[in-house]
Amino acid sequence: MGEKAELVLCEVWLQILDQPFAEALKDKTSPQSQRLRGQLTRWLTTVLRPLQTFGQVVVEKFQPDPLTARVTATFFSPTPAQALVQGCVLQGLRALRETEGLSVQMVIPDLASGQPDTFIPCYAVALIILGLLFLVLTLVLVSVCLGQRCLPERQAGPLTL
Repeated sequence: MGEKAELVLCEVWLQILDQPFAEALKDKTSPQSQRLRGQLTRWLTTVLRPLQTFGQVVVEKFQPDPLTARVTATFFSPTPAQALVQGCVLQGLRALRETEGLSVQMVIPDLASGQPDTFIPCYAVALIILGLLFLVLTLVLVSVCLGQRCLPERQAGPLTL
């Protein structure tokens, strides 16, 4: 039996600057969606083909405000570093304008952008909460220790009124 190849997906987000979002782009079978998917697929395939383990490109979906395409590039193992893939895409942006007439910029989704598929893993949330609890505990202990030193010591002796 042959050994199965390990495939790794690399996600790239492309903002299309010179086109408004149209509802037809949500339908993969519409002519407008097929045309734009074809342009992006041809261009990205050309740009990423020189990477030794490149497999294929799939335009997953388009989203509005601004028009952005989520694209998945598939690589065989060993996979090139994400930075290398992004570098190839960035270098090819001018060629896309010249060959396909599209003005595109690569975007990197972050938590503030509201892009889907961005999340903080559960373990990261737990670590953040534990860190905050440790900080609060430290502050409480420091304030208790300082409070005890600042209070004047009581001297034993007769009470005077």
